[in-house]
Amino acid sequence: KNGKYIAFLAHSGDVAAGKYLLNIYIWNKYTPDGQAVNITQNRFGEIVERDFDISKNGDVIFACKHPPDGVKKGVYLIPHTEFLKAEPRATLVALSANQPSWLPDGEKVAFVEHHKVYVQTIATGKRVIFDIIGNYPTVSPDGRYMVVGRSFFGSVNQIEIYSLTTLRLIDKIEPTHYVFPTDFKWSPDGAHVVLTRLVGREHYAFPFDRRTRKFRTQVEFLDQGIFDNPIVTYDWTHVGAYPVEPTDRLTTLWGKIKQ
Repeated sequence: KNGKYIAFLAHSGDVAAGKYLLNIYIWNKYTPDGQAVNITQNRFGEIVERDFDISKNGDVIFACKHPPDGVKKGVYLIPHTEFLKAEPRATLVALSANQPSWLPDGEKVAFVEHHKVYVQTIATGKRVIFDIIGNYPTVSPDGRYMVVGRSFFGSVNQIEIYSLTTLRLIDKIEPTHYVFPTDFKWSPDGAHVVLTRLVGREHYAFPFDRRTRKFRTQVEFLDQGIFDNPIVTYDWTHVGAYPVEPTDRLTTLWGKIKQ
Protein backbone atom coordinates (compact mmCIF):
# COMPACT_ATOMS: atom_id res chain seq x y z
CA LYS A 1 0.00 0.00 0.00
CA ASN A 2 1.44 3.33 -1.17
CA GLY A 3 4.68 1.46 -1.88
CA LYS A 4 6.75 0.91 -4.98
CA TYR A 5 5.80 -2.70 -5.81
CA ILE A 6 2.82 -4.14 -7.64
CA ALA A 7 2.26 -7.89 -7.28
CA PHE A 8 0.21 -9.86 -9.80
CA LEU A 9 -0.38 -13.34 -11.20
CA ALA A 10 0.60 -14.18 -14.77
CA HIS A 11 1.05 -17.26 -16.93
CA SER A 12 4.53 -18.54 -17.56
CA GLY A 13 5.49 -21.32 -19.95
CA ASP A 14 3.87 -22.43 -23.20
CA VAL A 15 0.26 -21.22 -22.84
CA ALA A 16 -0.73 -22.46 -26.33
CA ALA A 17 0.42 -25.99 -25.52
CA GLY A 18 -1.30 -25.92 -22.13
CA LYS A 19 2.02 -26.26 -20.32
CA TYR A 20 2.08 -23.32 -17.98
CA LEU A 21 1.54 -22.24 -14.40
CA LEU A 22 0.32 -19.07 -12.75
CA ASN A 23 3.28 -17.46 -11.00
CA ILE A 24 3.60 -14.37 -8.84
CA TYR A 25 5.37 -11.46 -10.51
CA ILE A 26 6.67 -8.25 -8.96
CA TRP A 27 6.88 -4.98 -10.87
CA ASN A 28 8.54 -1.80 -9.61
CA LYS A 29 6.21 1.06 -10.57
CA TYR A 30 9.06 3.58 -10.38
CA THR A 31 10.90 1.84 -13.23
CA PRO A 32 8.09 1.59 -15.82
CA ASP A 33 10.49 0.40 -18.51
CA GLY A 34 11.81 -2.35 -16.26
CA GLN A 35 10.82 -5.99 -16.54
CA ALA A 36 8.56 -7.76 -14.06
CA VAL A 37 10.32 -10.35 -11.92
CA ASN A 38 8.94 -13.87 -11.53
CA ILE A 39 9.51 -14.60 -7.83
CA THR A 40 7.92 -18.08 -7.67
CA GLN A 41 9.49 -19.48 -10.86
CA ASN A 42 7.27 -22.59 -11.21
CA ARG A 43 8.66 -23.93 -7.93
CA PHE A 44 5.37 -24.18 -6.03
CA GLY A 45 2.81 -25.49 -8.49
CA GLU A 46 -0.35 -23.62 -9.34
CA ILE A 47 -1.11 -20.45 -7.35
CA VAL A 48 -4.67 -19.11 -7.49
CA GLU A 49 -6.08 -15.61 -7.14
CA ARG A 50 -7.17 -15.77 -3.52
CA ASP A 51 -3.94 -17.36 -2.31
CA PHE A 52 -1.48 -14.48 -2.40
CA ASP A 53 -1.20 -10.99 -0.93
CA ILE A 54 1.39 -8.23 -0.63
CA SER A 55 1.94 -6.29 2.59
CA LYS A 56 2.40 -2.55 3.08
CA ASN A 57 6.12 -3.35 3.43
CA GLY A 58 6.21 -5.11 0.05
CA ASP A 59 6.50 -8.66 1.45
CA VAL A 60 4.57 -11.38 -0.41
CA ILE A 61 2.61 -14.17 1.26
CA PHE A 62 1.11 -17.02 -0.77
CA ALA A 63 -0.21 -20.56 -0.56
CA CYS A 64 0.42 -23.59 -2.75
CA LYS A 65 -2.30 -26.25 -2.63
CA HIS A 66 -0.82 -28.80 -5.03
CA PRO A 67 2.96 -28.38 -4.84
CA PRO A 68 5.41 -30.55 -6.78
CA ASP A 69 7.34 -33.37 -5.12
CA GLY A 70 9.68 -32.17 -2.40
CA VAL A 71 7.70 -29.00 -1.63
CA LYS A 72 5.36 -28.90 1.36
CA LYS A 73 1.78 -27.72 1.05
CA GLY A 74 1.14 -24.53 2.99
CA VAL A 75 1.58 -20.77 3.27
CA TYR A 76 4.95 -19.25 2.31
CA LEU A 77 6.58 -15.86 2.76
CA ILE A 78 8.91 -14.12 0.28
CA PRO A 79 10.31 -10.90 1.84
CA HIS A 80 10.85 -7.91 -0.45
CA THR A 81 14.59 -8.23 0.21
CA GLU A 82 14.55 -11.42 -1.90
CA PHE A 83 12.90 -10.01 -5.03
CA LEU A 84 16.06 -9.28 -7.00
CA LYS A 85 17.84 -12.52 -6.18
CA ALA A 86 18.25 -15.21 -8.83
CA GLU A 87 16.00 -17.57 -6.84
CA PRO A 88 14.00 -15.66 -4.21
CA ARG A 89 13.92 -17.59 -0.95
CA ALA A 90 10.47 -18.63 0.32
CA THR A 91 9.94 -19.58 3.97
CA LEU A 92 7.15 -21.90 5.09
CA VAL A 93 4.92 -20.00 7.54
CA ALA A 94 2.03 -22.42 8.10
CA LEU A 95 1.86 -26.06 7.02
CA SER A 96 -1.32 -27.21 5.20
CA ALA A 97 -2.80 -23.69 5.32
CA ASN A 98 -4.23 -21.51 2.56
CA GLN A 99 -6.10 -18.24 1.85
CA PRO A 100 -3.47 -15.95 3.42
CA SER A 101 -4.18 -12.25 3.89
CA TRP A 102 -1.97 -9.58 5.45
CA LEU A 103 -3.16 -7.48 8.35
CA PRO A 104 -2.68 -3.71 7.88
CA ASP A 105 0.37 -3.62 10.16
CA GLY A 106 2.35 -5.78 7.71
CA GLU A 107 3.49 -7.97 10.62
CA LYS A 108 0.63 -10.46 10.97
CA VAL A 109 -1.15 -12.77 8.53
CA ALA A 110 -4.63 -14.30 8.64
CA PHE A 111 -5.15 -17.70 7.01
CA VAL A 112 -7.21 -20.89 7.10
CA GLU A 113 -5.79 -24.15 8.35
CA HIS A 114 -7.97 -27.30 8.50
CA HIS A 115 -11.04 -25.07 8.05
CA LYS A 116 -10.20 -22.91 11.09
CA VAL A 117 -9.14 -19.26 10.99
CA TYR A 118 -5.83 -18.14 12.49
CA VAL A 119 -3.90 -14.88 12.82
CA GLN A 120 -0.14 -15.35 13.10
CA THR A 121 2.69 -12.91 13.82
CA ILE A 122 5.38 -13.56 11.21
CA ALA A 123 8.41 -12.67 13.32
CA THR A 124 7.52 -14.84 16.34
CA GLY A 125 5.17 -17.49 14.93
CA LYS A 126 2.68 -16.70 17.72
CA ARG A 127 -0.91 -17.51 16.74
CA VAL A 128 -4.37 -16.34 17.68
CA ILE A 129 -6.95 -19.09 17.05
CA PHE A 130 -10.52 -18.10 16.24
CA ASP A 131 -13.11 -20.61 17.39
CA ILE A 132 -14.86 -20.51 14.03
CA ILE A 133 -15.08 -22.50 10.84
CA GLY A 134 -14.77 -20.17 7.86
CA ASN A 135 -12.94 -19.03 4.75
CA TYR A 136 -11.40 -15.93 3.16
CA PRO A 137 -10.42 -14.04 6.36
CA THR A 138 -9.80 -10.37 5.55
CA VAL A 139 -9.00 -7.65 8.07
CA SER A 140 -10.33 -4.08 7.90
CA PRO A 141 -7.91 -1.22 7.10
CA ASP A 142 -7.94 -0.02 10.72
CA GLY A 143 -7.13 -3.51 12.00
CA ARG A 144 -10.21 -3.68 14.22
CA TYR A 145 -12.41 -6.16 12.37
CA MET A 146 -12.09 -9.35 10.37
CA VAL A 147 -14.64 -10.56 7.86
CA VAL A 148 -15.00 -14.32 7.25
CA GLY A 149 -17.12 -16.29 4.79
CA ARG A 150 -19.12 -19.14 6.26
CA SER A 151 -19.07 -21.79 3.55
CA PHE A 152 -21.06 -24.83 2.57
CA PHE A 153 -19.29 -27.01 -0.02
CA GLY A 154 -17.21 -23.99 -1.04
CA SER A 155 -20.18 -21.67 -1.51
CA VAL A 156 -20.45 -18.72 0.90
CA ASN A 157 -23.93 -18.58 2.43
CA GLN A 158 -23.15 -16.20 5.29
CA ILE A 159 -20.69 -13.35 5.83
CA GLU A 160 -19.58 -12.84 9.42
CA ILE A 161 -17.62 -10.01 10.99
CA TYR A 162 -15.53 -10.41 14.15
CA SER A 163 -13.88 -7.98 16.53
CA LEU A 164 -10.11 -8.50 16.68
CA THR A 165 -10.17 -7.01 20.19
CA THR A 166 -12.68 -9.40 21.76
CA LEU A 167 -12.45 -12.21 19.13
CA ARG A 168 -16.25 -12.31 19.17
CA LEU A 169 -18.85 -12.27 16.38
CA ILE A 170 -20.45 -8.82 16.10
CA ASP A 171 -22.67 -9.17 13.01
CA LYS A 172 -23.54 -11.41 10.05
CA ILE A 173 -25.38 -11.12 6.75
CA GLU A 174 -26.54 -13.55 4.08
CA PRO A 175 -25.83 -12.77 0.39
CA THR A 176 -28.89 -12.70 -1.85
CA HIS A 177 -27.75 -16.08 -3.24
CA TYR A 178 -24.92 -18.49 -2.58
CA VAL A 179 -21.61 -17.35 -4.03
CA PHE A 180 -18.42 -19.16 -4.98
CA PRO A 181 -16.06 -16.25 -4.27
CA THR A 182 -12.55 -15.44 -5.41
CA ASP A 183 -12.01 -13.03 -2.50
CA PHE A 184 -13.21 -10.40 -0.08
CA LYS A 185 -11.89 -6.86 -0.12
CA TRP A 186 -12.42 -3.97 2.31
CA SER A 187 -12.67 -0.45 0.93
CA PRO A 188 -9.82 1.80 2.20
CA ASP A 189 -12.26 3.71 4.45
CA GLY A 190 -13.56 0.50 6.04
CA ALA A 191 -17.14 1.32 5.03
CA HIS A 192 -17.69 -1.58 2.60
CA VAL A 193 -16.81 -5.22 2.23
CA VAL A 194 -16.89 -6.42 -1.39
CA LEU A 195 -17.27 -10.05 -2.39
CA THR A 196 -16.28 -11.12 -5.91
CA ARG A 197 -18.18 -14.04 -7.38
CA LEU A 198 -16.18 -16.54 -9.42
CA VAL A 199 -18.97 -17.32 -11.91
CA GLY A 200 -19.67 -14.28 -14.07
CA ARG A 201 -17.22 -12.17 -12.09
CA GLU A 202 -19.96 -10.28 -10.30
CA HIS A 203 -19.09 -8.04 -7.35
CA TYR A 204 -21.34 -7.45 -4.34
CA ALA A 205 -20.76 -4.70 -1.77
CA PHE A 206 -21.91 -5.04 1.84
CA PRO A 207 -21.92 -1.62 3.55
CA PHE A 208 -20.67 -1.74 7.14
CA ASP A 209 -21.81 0.93 9.60
CA ARG A 210 -18.85 1.43 11.92
CA ARG A 211 -20.97 3.39 14.42
CA THR A 212 -23.52 0.61 14.97
CA ARG A 213 -21.11 -2.15 13.86
CA LYS A 214 -23.84 -3.60 11.65
CA PHE A 215 -24.06 -4.60 7.99
CA ARG A 216 -26.53 -2.80 5.76
CA THR A 217 -28.32 -4.08 2.66
CA GLN A 218 -26.25 -5.67 -0.12
CA VAL A 219 -25.70 -3.52 -3.22
CA GLU A 220 -24.21 -4.14 -6.66
CA PHE A 221 -20.63 -3.04 -7.25
CA LEU A 222 -18.69 -2.64 -10.52
CA ASP A 223 -21.79 -4.00 -12.20
CA GLN A 224 -21.35 -2.17 -15.52
CA GLY A 225 -18.02 -3.71 -16.46
CA ILE A 226 -15.84 -2.27 -19.20
CA PHE A 227 -16.85 -2.41 -22.88
CA ASP A 228 -19.52 -5.00 -22.00
CA ASN A 229 -16.91 -7.26 -20.41
CA PRO A 230 -17.03 -8.17 -16.71
CA ILE A 231 -14.32 -6.82 -14.43
CA VAL A 232 -12.32 -9.92 -13.56
CA THR A 233 -10.35 -8.53 -10.65
CA TYR A 234 -9.59 -5.12 -9.17
CA ASP A 235 -7.83 -3.38 -6.31
CA TRP A 236 -8.66 -0.19 -4.47
CA THR A 237 -6.78 2.95 -5.41
CA HIS A 238 -5.45 5.31 -2.76
CA VAL A 239 -5.00 9.05 -2.48
CA GLY A 240 -4.33 10.67 -5.84
CA ALA A 241 -6.40 8.58 -8.27
CA TYR A 242 -9.96 9.57 -9.16
CA PRO A 243 -12.30 8.87 -12.11
CA VAL A 244 -13.33 11.88 -14.18
CA GLU A 245 -16.69 12.23 -15.90
CA PRO A 246 -17.26 13.28 -18.60
CA THR A 247 -13.95 11.92 -19.81
CA ASP A 248 -13.30 14.71 -22.34
CA ARG A 249 -13.49 17.56 -19.79
CA LEU A 250 -11.31 18.15 -16.77
CA THR A 251 -11.38 21.19 -14.49
CA THR A 252 -8.72 21.58 -11.83
CA LEU A 253 -6.83 24.25 -9.93
CA TRP A 254 -3.81 25.75 -11.67
CA GLY A 255 -1.85 25.63 -8.41
CA LYS A 256 -2.48 21.89 -8.17
CA ILE A 257 -1.15 21.34 -11.70
CA LYS A 258 2.02 23.31 -10.89
CA GLN A 259 2.62 21.09 -7.87
